[in-house]
Amino acid sequence: MLELKNIGVYYKKHIAVRNLSLSVNKGDFVTILGSNGAGKTSTLNAISGIIKVKKKKTDEGLKGEIYFKGKKISGLTAAKIASLGIIQIPEGRKIFPLLTVRENLQVGAYLRKDGQGVQDSLEKALALFPDLKDKLDAKGRELSGGQQQMLAIARGLMAQPELLLFDEPSLGLSPLLRQQLAEKIKEINREGTTVVLVEQNARLGLMLASYGYVLENGELILQGKTSDLLNNEEVRKAYLGV
Repeated sequence: MLELKNIGVYYKKHIAVRNLSLSVNKGDFVTILGSNGAGKTSTLNAISGIIKVKKKKTDEGLKGEIYFKGKKISGLTAAKIASLGIIQIPEGRKIFPLLTVRENLQVGAYLRKDGQGVQDSLEKALALFPDLKDKLDAKGRELSGGQQQMLAIARGLMAQPELLLFDEPSLGLSPLLRQQLAEKIKEINREGTTVVLVEQNARLGLMLASYGYVLENGELILQGKTSDLLNNEEVRKAYLGV
């Protein structure tokens, strides 16, 4: 479904991601791990078109490209990429604080024209996150941190994504809320949505996903089944504190 071929991401002259290749099959649950500054968020932002991959050939003679369902999407606008079915749930929630919960959800369906389908998606999102049902007329800023994260995910689901990109969804949440959120994300994947999860909480990412990529200083240093990565001595020392 998704393929990154030797992409490079630069902020001015700073290299955030260098020659990264990875692939995600339909229905997969993939996690991207790494410490702060490893290039995890930059990778998601490149996929969703928020930042552009390097257009010129890299020092190694490679030109990065991103494909979604066989179609090249690197170079497309973020809006166009979203319309193709790739939706990112951003770090820090980034809901619209002055809009109501209902309005936030309606924004998520902005690109859709199927009125009944949008209503069905709304009901499905509220069934997944019942805490939002009684908050539909509340402003986004009036919600708790956990409810805001639920809203951010529900808003993303309103677009009927085929691929969901999660950027640090557990950030700032209590252990209990983190576990509840993890179960919801797993449920979303079980129902058929392909998931790519960026998590600084490596244990959580490895427990949820089936395959993982480990980044360090913008480069891929390790990949494999999460069951293998959990038992990898390098991963255990660097990211699991074992």
